[in-house]
Amino acid sequence: FTDRGIVVGEKIFVKDTLVKNCALGIDIAGAGRTAVLDGVRVEQNVSIGVAARNSAIITVRNCVASGNSVGMEADNAQLNIENCLVANNVSFGVESFSAGIVRLSNSVVTNNGTGLAQADTAELLTRSNNTVEGNTTNTQGTIGKYNPE
Repeated sequence: FTDRGIVVGEKIFVKDTLVKNCALGIDIAGAGRTAVLDGVRVEQNVSIGVAARNSAIITVRNCVASGNSVGMEADNAQLNIENCLVANNVSFGVESFSAGIVRLSNSVVTNNGTGLAQADTAELLTRSNNTVEGNTTNTQGTIGKYNPE
């Protein structure tokens, strides 16, 4: 058990990696900090699997977030999620709050406490190709539509 799995400086690219049994799985925070996560598994972390905070921008693709308290969250940052499985997280599958922006596409969000959660002035945008079912509560807050051109 460690405090944090991956914490970055300015830019990071993570591929085919397991981050498990940490207090916080992947934490990207701060303006100018970006990350691309591809094929990453964040599992059984005490708090959050993937956290985008304080103006960071994270793109997550082909990933699994399972068994965390929160699967993925944007806290005053941007989080783009494509083709991911977010399942079996205790509190929230995907959460956006405090002016965060989440864009969710082609993903499955199931068996979480709350599947999709939006609060404050944040945006949580989904495309019609997502499956959000089988959560204790499927959605909380205002869930918008995401239609890229």
